[in-house]
Amino acid sequence: MRKLSIVSFVLAIVISCWSCSDDDDKRYPSLFTDFLTAETDSKGNVAFVTLDDGSRYAVSRIISTDNKKDTLLRCLANYTIDDGKIDIYNIRNIFSKHVLPADSFKTAAKDPVKVTSVWKGNKFLNIHLGVMTTGKGTHTYGFCIDSVKGNMSYVSLMHQRPEDDAESYTSNVYMSLPLEGFATDSLSFCVHTYEGIYTKTTNTNK
Repeated sequence: MRKLSIVSFVLAIVISCWSCSDDDDKRYPSLFTDFLTAETDSKGNVAFVTLDDGSRYAVSRIISTDNKKDTLLRCLANYTIDDGKIDIYNIRNIFSKHVLPADSFKTAAKDPVKVTSVWKGNKFLNIHLGVMTTGKGTHTYGFCIDSVKGNMSYVSLMHQRPEDDAESYTSNVYMSLPLEGFATDSLSFCVHTYEGIYTKTTNTNK
């Protein structure tokens, strides 16, 4: 009986080791957080997404939203890609509108923000800002075409904070400027910050 108990104990250890070995051999896909373009279907649900490298995927699970039907949305998402499939764990719309002339804005406000990063992603200029706030009211944004000189378009970020919103903490704000539609090959994008004017120059892939 004692011998049988020892054998059983040894077998349990071996099986446990095999189990641990199997877990160690499992491959888990990397989790990404990035900008992408989502496509909604006839019901307004996200059915396809296009990454900034041009890759287009059908989502593994249709994502129910309150968005417009059959439209393109610029979004920030958490996702994994495995065996040609994309799993989206979180997705939210971000501000993304084409430039407008100065007289299209009700105010010329360019309240300062913090620039975390600005980079080109395929057909967009992606922007990550830090905006001081207390969470009161709604901040408004826009992209203003200031001028065109030679082969360069000059664009600035419009930003107006609510009057009752004090600067208590920094909130992350994400947005994308569409690069399609510019008559020039180059773009100069400027943002008013607490330290001065931040400028990013890029090509528009005309």
